[in-house]
Amino acid sequence: MVVPVVEEYALRHPGERVLVETDYPEVFRNSPHVERAEVFVDEPDEQLVCLDEVHEMNQLRFKTVDGFETRSYPDHLMDSYASVLLGDTRLMSRSIRLYPSGEEALEGRMVADRRTAVVSFGGPRVTVEPGVKAEVCEGLVRLGYEVIAIDAVNGDIHRLHAIIDSARLFVGTDCDVAYLAMATETPMVMAFSYRHPLYWHPFRCGIPFFGFMPPYHVCSESAVCEEKYAAVEQGVVHYIRCPLEGQPCISGFVASDFLKGVEEVLRCERLG
Repeated sequence: MVVPVVEEYALRHPGERVLVETDYPEVFRNSPHVERAEVFVDEPDEQLVCLDEVHEMNQLRFKTVDGFETRSYPDHLMDSYASVLLGDTRLMSRSIRLYPSGEEALEGRMVADRRTAVVSFGGPRVTVEPGVKAEVCEGLVRLGYEVIAIDAVNGDIHRLHAIIDSARLFVGTDCDVAYLAMATETPMVMAFSYRHPLYWHPFRCGIPFFGFMPPYHVCSESAVCEEKYAAVEQGVVHYIRCPLEGQPCISGFVASDFLKGVEEVLRCERLG
């Protein structure tokens, strides 16, 4: 999500060196806007803009209406980054562009095509029961798709990006593979945990996206989540850890949730 923001910064400051320190330097490989991206950039004299924990700090905002404190929708992740790095949210482009090699792009087209659905249920934030995963894959097969499962990125970002970009559909959970899918033009269905879909979904005009959260009504400890959100807003940054065994809100996901999303994004794609 930070890629368009860094590119905008480079366009606004022509001739200025742009160095990126990130856990995923390969995201910026071959970028014409970035001089160098590394896990650690040893440039002590360079100006440093830290974007760490920007997204956690913006998980949930509160506003006062008629004397009462209420929730408001969080800013989109890209806007959160832009506000810190640029001072505004006016971006020339919100497209998340990667720069795969010709060989990587060709491999993607050879592995996946318009009959392919890529699925990924990895990541620590959303746990989907194995039986539900199997039902989702079986449902996709009944719809005529060849299913390719990707468990994790594992550093092979450009190859996996090319595969997802060549596929007809992506179905998955709040995980690294899903974030990579956001950098493609492939319709997406994505299940979230405590993160709000409006905060994470991609700004991709005309490309269908269906995001949904777990059925919180099955949880008897919703107040715990409320307290954790408030703590994030007050400056205590941490991830939410459910105190209940099995995390009922997450185990509430069923296959029909995902397949309903598939129907919706395909319907939107047909409507164009």
